[in-house]
Amino acid sequence: VHGTVWSDANGSGARDSDEPGLAGVTVYSDINFNGRLDHGEPHTISMRDEPATAFDESGLYWLALDHGIHQIRSVDPEETRATFPHDGHRVRIENGTTVEGLDFGFLPLLPGTAHGRTW
Repeated sequence: VHGTVWSDANGSGARDSDEPGLAGVTVYSDINFNGRLDHGEPHTISMRDEPATAFDESGLYWLALDHGIHQIRSVDPEETRATFPHDGHRVRIENGTTVEGLDFGFLPLLPGTAHGRTW
């Protein structure tokens, strides 16, 4: 399986042309369907851009899996909220096939401020 992890700056759940890929995000197959990455579950890390190429690889990932049903999830980066999908991607992998477009979007959470008056 493969797809892209991206920074969903406007929180729309759909990737816009100006939203960059996110490097360093763990994507995994939740083989026991418990909603967290466990020891022994297949996983990978989304790519950083390779400056020597003409293409920006930021956020791309590839994960080789055995045939069967898989729940593809990501580990949410710190200070973000998932916007797409909300519970991962459930896919059936057939022998020798590739499933593409299993993307993940994250809204960066910016620090807020509080204002008021004292009297």
